[in-house]
Amino acid sequence: MTTALGGPPLKYETPELMEKEIAAYFAECDEKKIPYTVTGLALSLGFTSRQALINYEGRDGFIDVIKRAKMRVQNFAEQSLWTVKNPSGIMFHLKNNFGWKDDKSLQIAGQIDHTVRHEVAGDDRELLKQVAQELARRRLEHVVCLPVVDDESVIDG
Repeated sequence: MTTALGGPPLKYETPELMEKEIAAYFAECDEKKIPYTVTGLALSLGFTSRQALINYEGRDGFIDVIKRAKMRVQNFAEQSLWTVKNPSGIMFHLKNNFGWKDDKSLQIAGQIDHTVRHEVAGDDRELLKQVAQELARRRLEHVVCLPVVDDESVIDG
């Protein structure tokens, strides 16, 4: 057997040899009427874990062979969703092995009315400018700046 650079010997020298073993796995499953699984495929191919099979995809020439086999396992699971009374286990399998997920979205309609009051006394124009910039950054639609009148000017007026 060929040795990978710095790694253990390759289990399969060519993708074609692996493909024959994969075909034998699916034929055996069909004959025994047992489900296709990634773990079962890995065991049948002589790997010590399903992750070892997945890692083998990185080897030159093997990606299509392994992806096609995994797609067949996924297709089997997907079809099974329609034939079982409780598909929870199959859904778990698809989520954890094939990246399926439940999408949940929340739609909110309406407007938000938010008032911010900030009093600026004297010549604090720089502070007022900073507040206006912060409000613009937060994308508030309506900004109203009211002048602050000190008590003496009201009395004099």
